[in-house]
Amino acid sequence: MKHVADLLRARRPDLEIRSLEPLGEGDFHRAYLLNARWVVRVPKHEQAARALASEACLLPRLAPLLTITVPVPALVTGEAGETLALHEYVRGAALTRELWHGMPEPERIRVAARLGAFLRELHGLDTDLARRCGLAPVDHGADMDRLQLRLADRPASLLPDFVRRGLERCFADSMAGAAAGYAPALLHADVSPEHVRVDTDRLEITGVIDWGDARIGDPARDFIFLYEDWGGDFLEHALEAYDAGARDDLRSRVLRHYLADQLEWTLTAAEQDRHRDVEHGVALLAAGLADLHGPPGA
Repeated sequence: MKHVADLLRARRPDLEIRSLEPLGEGDFHRAYLLNARWVVRVPKHEQAARALASEACLLPRLAPLLTITVPVPALVTGEAGETLALHEYVRGAALTRELWHGMPEPERIRVAARLGAFLRELHGLDTDLARRCGLAPVDHGADMDRLQLRLADRPASLLPDFVRRGLERCFADSMAGAAAGYAPALLHADVSPEHVRVDTDRLEITGVIDWGDARIGDPARDFIFLYEDWGGDFLEHALEAYDAGARDDLRSRVLRHYLADQLEWTLTAAEQDRHRDVEHGVALLAAGLADLHGPPGA
């Protein structure tokens, strides 16, 4: 933390450092709260530093075009090339599943719909905004191919037969959808509870943070954590606000992306001999397949 303060004093002498407190950390960054107003994010590795640079390029372009607040980071670079990002703190609590379920029903619907409308805004923006900041399109088909190869390398006993068959059908449907095409969109790619901030008094979304995973791809991919973290009802309200006419198709694509993401997590757990995580992952895959195709045998 002293190194962060020293770098800020050297490069941002306009900022008087009255307080600097740890705010949290993840796989990519450590975060600090400066003067109860600014967030300082410090990358843990080179990939994280590149993500910060992409955010600093992209978010100032997005912020004026969106109706929910997003951070507008500025990079601060030291003489040795070390980099951190600085942006104003986006106030609000994490929109946890528990917080959402504790709201009165009209507010639950309104908040979920607001997030769906925000994603509609985001996905409607010109992807050149992202390309100019170095973001490239994701090849979802190639990702599916790699997953199938990883699955083929695992013992057949890893998954129950009905789960394996359901995933095979899911992959086939996904590839058929890819062949039919979709309009690639700018994705946040990690719309999850910690990244959606809400005013707990007014029950309104105050911001969407942490854009380090932003990419270009299938718009349906941006909804997978709405389903995973908040549940099917939240997803339905969000999709209704996003595009009521295409809701059924979108929901199917969301679930197929979710299953691919969950399979990847489960395969990684298996490769690392995390047996309880594998059991949990298989249960989630079975539940997701039931939501997509109906119960086994349907």
